[in-house]
Amino acid sequence: MGDIRDEGDLPENHEIFPLNITAISFLEKSGLLYYINQADCSLIMADPITFVGPMTYKGVTQFHKTGKMITIVFTAVGLFSFFALKMSDIVDTAGNGTEIINDSGLMHCREYYFNAENIESGIRQIENYFINQLDRKKIDIRNIDRVTEFINEKKGNVHMDWLLKQANMSTKTFERHFSEKIGLTPKLFSRIVRFSHSMKMLDQRKGVFDIIDSCGYVDQAHFIRSSKILPALHPGITIKD
Repeated sequence: MGDIRDEGDLPENHEIFPLNITAISFLEKSGLLYYINQADCSLIMADPITFVGPMTYKGVTQFHKTGKMITIVFTAVGLFSFFALKMSDIVDTAGNGTEIINDSGLMHCREYYFNAENIESGIRQIENYFINQLDRKKIDIRNIDRVTEFINEKKGNVHMDWLLKQANMSTKTFERHFSEKIGLTPKLFSRIVRFSHSMKMLDQRKGVFDIIDSCGYVDQAHFIRSSKILPALHPGITIKD
């Protein structure tokens, strides 16, 4: 959650790098936030409830007005767990949350949050909504959540055989469930996790060789090639490791 304040530099751009998370944002008012449509690079005004699917390349958001917003960030399998969305259909997509999810409860949460007497009351309403979603649907995620936890723990430096063993599935079944529930192939998801961890280490002023060692890059050239943001991570483009 946060306030968008006018410090004399609105509109303000923020680069969004590929991440192994998805999100839903509640915006206080229209025109607060715009995002780049990757298809034609035009700015699109965000809806009062905006979801962000799995992202495989760098995007840009732009704040245009002062106001309040709150963002609910999910684990990789979170959106599927709550709403049973076909995640492969919303890769590299941001859009109207109520249209995609088709649940009036989301709009009620947004209205309650921005009209609540205090932030804590608004957050409790949102938490209760998601708890009820889990209790009502009880969606089977088939060990995929546990596999993504392993990938995150290993910072994306994993091998397919090892993942298959953890998931206890055949290659074909594993890839089908992973794509359905995460939206990405296991290999692409692992690369994004590795890249995300390397960016965090760069933000922490870690040295290049520490990053190479921690994230499992072969050498400095491999790290630099993987960090040249990130058409290389898009499913239609292949990187040779």
